[in-house]
Amino acid sequence: MRKFILSIILAIFLCFNVFAASQNTSSTTGATFITQIRYILNDEETTKFWDDAELLRWINDGLEDIAIKTHCLENTESISLISDIIEYTLVSTTYIVIKAVHYVDSDSISEALLKGTPVNVGHTTKRDEPQEWYDWNGKIGVYPALESATTETVTLYLVEIPTAIASGGTIPTPQIFDNALRAFVISRAYQKDRQYAKAAQWLAVYNSEVTRYRQDFIEQPKETQ
Repeated sequence: MRKFILSIILAIFLCFNVFAASQNTSSTTGATFITQIRYILNDEETTKFWDDAELLRWINDGLEDIAIKTHCLENTESISLISDIIEYTLVSTTYIVIKAVHYVDSDSISEALLKGTPVNVGHTTKRDEPQEWYDWNGKIGVYPALESATTETVTLYLVEIPTAIASGGTIPTPQIFDNALRAFVISRAYQKDRQYAKAAQWLAVYNSEVTRYRQDFIEQPKETQ
């Protein structure tokens, strides 16, 4: 009987905000998320088993886990190139990974650079402008270096780490991951209550949702060599 009831709850849960083809940012606030989660957990009494602070902490843990697993939070950063300089420090974005780097010349013509390595510096065939890039110790390497730089830049395509939100802040991940995020928090809540079977079931829902949308909408084609 308990399994049947849990199946009904899961079915109702999966009806929340399912927009299969949308990658618009979720407009749901942390406070609204907490209310929705309490409804599913049946924890809406005045004296609550899970307090708002820990539910919000699990929301932020889930946001970071979703970003790491799906690469769904995308951003760009532009860096002005300097003559004879190869390595540059990123200052605007705390990132998980750099997906691509475009070199933009003085005529504003953009060209994707190939993924390289520090080992290749000084051994590329084209010497008059950058050809490859690498990510090392928090710095981006772009080589060969320009002998004379004017207005040339590189644009970095980054997957960023989400900044923790307050209860009044909005969920920064795409709306398609709202169900996954709720499942993540519910799983953590049941772990605290030592209901490990329910925690495992909700974690399975989380992983299924994340995997499905990552494969359908997030994964990118491989780099051309």
